[in-house]
Amino acid sequence: MSENKSIDNWIKEIVNDMIEMNDLDKYSAEEISPDFSVNFIIVESVKDIFITDNKISMLVNHGKGTYCTEITFLYLKKKGNFYLVFTKPETKITLGKERKWVNPWIDKKNICN
Repeated sequence: MSENKSIDNWIKEIVNDMIEMNDLDKYSAEEISPDFSVNFIIVESVKDIFITDNKISMLVNHGKGTYCTEITFLYLKKKGNFYLVFTKPETKITLGKERKWVNPWIDKKNICN
């Protein structure tokens, strides 16, 4: 991350990486263990990005033309750079195999009926 990068440009980078389905681990405030998988969300577009205190929220369109998912990220700034604060690892069974996952977001909720 370059010094004094604006938070708006940083958020655009995150959104672009989500659209391209790239891992968000490079934005983590702490190094992610190779034993953990970084969770992801399918994103075609986002809108209504709000920055409040140290949280970023946005509405996500998964490709159906509706913005029914709201995700919230927690971020911090250190040494002039911004970083996401990932969740603690969760163990889930995926395809019969136990895997440890971390989320780059702190909250994800469906806002449509």
